[in-house]
Amino acid sequence: MSKLYLLCELNDEDYAYAEHKFFKTYEEAKQAAIRSCKDWKSNCDIEIEDEGFRITARYEDSFYVTEIKQICPECGTHLLIWHHGYEGVDFEIRYQGTYEECERTMKKEIQELVDNYELIDEDICINTIDTGNEWEVFDIVEIGE
Repeated sequence: MSKLYLLCELNDEDYAYAEHKFFKTYEEAKQAAIRSCKDWKSNCDIEIEDEGFRITARYEDSFYVTEIKQICPECGTHLLIWHHGYEGVDFEIRYQGTYEECERTMKKEIQELVDNYELIDEDICINTIDTGNEWEVFDIVEIGE
């Protein structure tokens, strides 16, 4: 079974707009993460955590977060990726399958958030949910190389 590495990236100004890139090796993904951090702010401080799977750039009060996730490209054509912003940043692969399966799972998870937080329509913008404390965002991404 082959592996791919997904690089997820998010800066502190665009919480709803994560970037996703795929790499054949962990080392390629790690080098791309470091490059992205340096491209964001060339004189930033870089922290490597989680055994190298989380690389964060910090500059004054700003940050740029990257996370690397290992995936199985044979297990489905699309990924449902969740992330949150404000109270920290984390990424999770919530589902892998067809686009339609990811979309169904996303709608179910959004409905659970609506029910748990008693949200109204103004709290939801397609794939971005404002819980009152932070934003929770779902992206469906086609797996590529």
